[in-house]
Amino acid sequence: DLPACQIRDGLLCSRACDDLIGCAAILCLFDQLHRRKIRRKVSGLFTVAEEAGLHGAKYVCKHKSLSKDTIIISIETSSALPTAPIGKGVVIRVGDRSRIFSPAVSQWMVSTAANIQKQDKTFQYQRKLMDAGTCEASIFTLFGYTAGALCIPLGNYHNRDFQKGVIASEFISVNDYLNMTKLFLALVMKGCTEVQLYQQKTPT
Repeated sequence: DLPACQIRDGLLCSRACDDLIGCAAILCLFDQLHRRKIRRKVSGLFTVAEEAGLHGAKYVCKHKSLSKDTIIISIETSSALPTAPIGKGVVIRVGDRSRIFSPAVSQWMVSTAANIQKQDKTFQYQRKLMDAGTCEASIFTLFGYTAGALCIPLGNYHNRDFQKGVIASEFISVNDYLNMTKLFLALVMKGCTEVQLYQQKTPT
């Protein structure tokens, strides 16, 4: 009974943003790469059954669908927190409720975001521990992959308006979404050599 996707007052409101927004951002990246005729080795992985127990990610790991030298970036929306509010930029998620992600990947994304901000004053990002839940980066990390995560703060998580106590549309900031796509493209252009260099310098 909720209205279809609407954009008003800088917010994108929809029956479901979690995690159609992540899917849309991945497709947007491929669209930009195609339009700009940029050739890079990058893949988009669309998993299933995340809410039921992260089963799609587990399946990929157990069946070794990705080589272990793949750099994983888990993408999602995550319930907005007082420390990670809506409208303050894409969140470089250093960890979730279960574990901390690869410091090398987090540092690579932070340094890339900082460089974007120097050139584009409209670009915003946050570096936060989003510990309201567990995301697929935890599964990939558990299976020995080098993994990090990006997310967008989400309002009315799982269609719950906690203030009014009613079912309502989920919503995100349009600018947060645009900032995520900018960061995606910059990460692809920069490449992940920095991740390997950071890992070599960091004792394990």
